[in-house]
Amino acid sequence: AAHLYPGAGTVLDIGGQDSKAIRLGPHGRVLRFEMNDRCAAGTGRFLEVILGRLGVGLEDAPELAARATGEVPVSSTCTVFAESEVINLINDGVQLPRIMKGLLQSLSVRVASLTHRLGVVEDVVMTGGVAKNQGVQDAIEKKLKIQMKRFNGADPQLAGALGAALLGQRRLEKLRENGAAGGEVRKPLGRRQRRGEGLLDQPVVAAADQLGVGLDPGDGLVAVGDREQLLDLGQALRPLPAGRLNASWRPARSRHPAIS
Repeated sequence: AAHLYPGAGTVLDIGGQDSKAIRLGPHGRVLRFEMNDRCAAGTGRFLEVILGRLGVGLEDAPELAARATGEVPVSSTCTVFAESEVINLINDGVQLPRIMKGLLQSLSVRVASLTHRLGVVEDVVMTGGVAKNQGVQDAIEKKLKIQMKRFNGADPQLAGALGAALLGQRRLEKLRENGAAGGEVRKPLGRRQRRGEGLLDQPVVAAADQLGVGLDPGDGLVAVGDREQLLDLGQALRPLPAGRLNASWRPARSRHPAIS
């Protein structure tokens, strides 16, 4: 959410199974987090179940609620009880638009209660599949007395997936900086530099050639390759006496002797 709207101070994330209120700090850092995952009340599943009972599509709910001249409160906090309550309202002849508006208000009350636990800090944005329902957004704005910000051209339902991808990208970049994910790694093997003196003899040269690992004799003997190549080289050099390798290559130091 912070990537899509950098000025966000509060995120309301309403998905199919849970609803969350998140307070953000500088650079999108999470400061506080409140979540309702105990039941479907206040989630997309709540809306889906009730609309299914009413025979109304998700895309039709906002327009239907907008036609209401008033609302009928749906007070039950449990989805099952709310479904029974709606059935009773239908049997009592209550108009469908009024029931629909009451449902949206009921959902907004639950979300507002969650949000008030951490306090509302503007700007407020909404993510998750329910954010695509304009009727829910309008009801929440009215309840919280705020004007939520919209994402320009972005699908709010994909905000969580986008965030996971961005975190993965940052993690990969950090691993590459540390030489642990495909970036070039330079790791000292030992002090011998000239061919014919210890480490530059076989089997080191043969193992390095076979694995595609470079051997740089510049400042001490250095193996050059990616993390996986050095792990494989470390395994190949296990039979060598420990005194011929730097300490970090010794089998006793690590399960993977190429990485200390």
